Amino acid sequence: MIKKVIAADKEGCDVFFAPNENGAKNSNYHIAKKTAEEIGTDMKVVPVDTFQDALDYLEKMDADK
Repeated sequence: MIKKVIAADKEGCDVFFAPNENGAKNSNYHIAKKTAEEIGTDMKVVPVDTFQDALDYLEKMDADK
């Protein structure tokens, strides 16, 4: 997960979806969020449990524009 966050940041991604694993303490989301903070990226790390969660986020993001 750490390498994926770093690679996404280097590619200039604005959003990174990470599995929240239903809020598990050591979920990939928590690892991704910590990594993003450590590298100082402005990329938004978004917790998702399903593909639909990601679609909903993107639809809301599009509607907010």
